[in-house]
Amino acid sequence: MNMKLLLWGVILIIALAPFLDSLDTPYIGSFILSPYLTYISVAVTPIIALYAYSGVKKSLELQDSELKIISNENKKQEIIRCLEKYEVLIKESLLNYKQTFITEQINEDQECNEYDFYQVMTMLLFETVYEQTVKPKNYYVEKSSIPKTFKENMMFEAIVITSLHVSRVAEYIHEYKKISDDNLAVGFYYNKYRVLAKRLKILGYINQGTYCFWEEKLNNF
Repeated sequence: MNMKLLLWGVILIIALAPFLDSLDTPYIGSFILSPYLTYISVAVTPIIALYAYSGVKKSLELQDSELKIISNENKKQEIIRCLEKYEVLIKESLLNYKQTFITEQINEDQECNEYDFYQVMTMLLFETVYEQTVKPKNYYVEKSSIPKTFKENMMFEAIVITSLHVSRVAEYIHEYKKISDDNLAVGFYYNKYRVLAKRLKILGYINQGTYCFWEEKLNNF
């Protein structure tokens, strides 16, 4: 608002400038109208052009801002679709390993429950089961000369593919956090895969850079 008043003040001063010289002249008729109109045209035209330029610039800035918002929204939707796809892939990768795990009976009254590999790797209270069943990565890499059973190779394949999918989830979440302050999606994947990510990190299948997403606190996002 102050800028507009200033510009109008400048226009008014420029418009009245010729009269300031004519105040000492006793004859008003000595002022010629035609040169005055020419002066007004020359003086005011750049100011009008400045207003037009400012309007066009403001319009372009608004359009750029709107396009950026639309672009970010489209990118967020695409990331969410990719995350949903990797949810399915992670589950399928672990379920491809067909072995079931049976919990031990503490007493005769307790029932034995069967769990699949996905449940063992993603649910709490399975620390002993996964530690005794799943071999760490160095078992396959550093001890490659030791013959592996078919089940061990199948489990290794399932874990490696799963770790790749988990790494991709972390990368997509990292990109999502750059363009959005929405903590719902971030919190959902943090809670859903924090157990799986922790176990993959302990076993050596994902690196610290990938796991740092799950190490952070939700309120720091």
